[in-house]
Amino acid sequence: MGQVPDRQGESPGLPDRDDVPKKGGDVLVRNFCVFSNNPLLGRSPHYRPVSSRQLLLSVRDLIHRGAVLVNHPLYGNFRPYQQPFRTLVVEMPDTSGSVDFNALSLIERALAVYDDPGVRGVLPGELDPEIEADYAYVDGELVRESLRRCGLEGFLSETERTDEQGDQEE
Repeated sequence: MGQVPDRQGESPGLPDRDDVPKKGGDVLVRNFCVFSNNPLLGRSPHYRPVSSRQLLLSVRDLIHRGAVLVNHPLYGNFRPYQQPFRTLVVEMPDTSGSVDFNALSLIERALAVYDDPGVRGVLPGELDPEIEADYAYVDGELVRESLRRCGLEGFLSETERTDEQGDQEE
């Protein structure tokens, strides 16, 4: 089974790209993908302007085919009514592999949060653009380390925050 973080937002201890295990003298290539509805990750070929719930469903389908979660689906402890963006880093198998039941359990529990009848998730485009920009920034920062460890930080657009959007060094 693949490694999955025990605590929300914690990296599961993936090796840095320089420390990728070697097999028979060759580098073992790992195939990581970023699935996101965050426009700051729009460079990812798996960026889709969909609801966070739809994003979770898409990744769940991949887990059924052997994909493994790299970050927790409810990282940052944001609830659906608080955060319109969700980004998941997934390790894709070379071929259909066995199901990682730990990852499947995590994604199913995340979907249960989104499916709670008392909770209405906020969708991208429903909030004031300045507030949405802040949420996009927070989502990006919460997954930045996972992206870096998987060699995917190039998908995250760098943004400058203005005084109105956050703290600036003087």
